Amino acid sequence: MTACGPGPAGHGPGAAAPPAPVSDAGWPSFGGTPDNTRYSPLRQVSAANVARLGVAWTREEGFGQTTWESYPIVTGGTMYLTTSTNAVWALDAATGAMRWSYTPAPHVNFFGSTSGGATFPANRGVAVAGGMVYELTFDCRLIALDARTGKPRWQVAVADPAQGYYETTAPATWDGLVFAGSSGGDSGARGFIAAYDGQTGRPVWRTYTVPAPEMLLALGVVRREAAEAGRRPAHHLAHLVVHGALHLAGHDHHRAGEARRMELAEARILHRLRVPNPWKRA
Repeated sequence: MTACGPGPAGHGPGAAAPPAPVSDAGWPSFGGTPDNTRYSPLRQVSAANVARLGVAWTREEGFGQTTWESYPIVTGGTMYLTTSTNAVWALDAATGAMRWSYTPAPHVNFFGSTSGGATFPANRGVAVAGGMVYELTFDCRLIALDARTGKPRWQVAVADPAQGYYETTAPATWDGLVFAGSSGGDSGARGFIAAYDGQTGRPVWRTYTVPAPEMLLALGVVRREAAEAGRRPAHHLAHLVVHGALHLAGHDHHRAGEARRMELAEARILHRLRVPNPWKRA
C-alpha cells in the first residue's frame, strides 16, 4: 500500500506553497459514492501541482499474500482495507500507522484447491457505515466489525462454499442495509444479490440473477411443447401461465360445461395480451 501527498515545498516546476489541508478528504465507499461514479470533487491536486506529488508512506501486505486487490475506504481520517486472505486493517490515513486489525480465519485452504474451483485468494475491500465495517470472506461469511475498535459485532453465512460459491467482492451499504453479491459463476454457482440488516445481520431479502436449473429444464419442455403444437414459445408459455392461474382461481375441467367456460375465460385474457387463442381450431 502506497499513499501519496505533496512533496517538499519548493519542489517541482511552478512550485508554490502547499494547499491548506482538508478536514476529511475521504473515500467512503467502493466507488466513492453510492452510485459508484468513482469521481472525486477535490481540487487540491491539479495540472499545476501534480508534479509535486510524492510518497507519504508505504505498508507491505505481508508474508503469505499473493494479490492485493483491496480498494481502500477512507472516512474520518481512517483508512480501511483488506489483505488477500481476508484480514481487515484500520490505518491512520495520514501516517499509515495501524489502529487495529482483525483476521477472521476463513475455513478454506487459500493455496490449495477449493470445492468452488477458485485456487487463489483475493478480496476487494470493505464497506463502512453506521459505525460498522463490513467484509465478505472467501468462505462466504458476511462479518460486521466495530469501526472504532475492530471487535466483531456479528457474522452470517451468505452462501455455501460446497456449492461452488466464494466471496471476493466488497459489500455495499444503503439505508441501513448491507448488500452482498455472489462469486463463483464461473464454477457453476447460481448468482444472487442479498440484503441484510446492518445492525443485526438479519437476512432481509434475496434475489437470484440466474434462473434455477429446474426453471431452465422447464423452459426446455415449454419449447418442445410449443414446437409440437406449432406455436411460438412465448405464446405457449403465456397459455400455460394463464391456464394455471385460472385453476388457482377455482376453475376446473370436471363439471359439465366448466371446461368450455374455462377455455373462454382464458381466450379473453390471452386476447388482451395479444396472444392467439390456443383453443381455436384451425
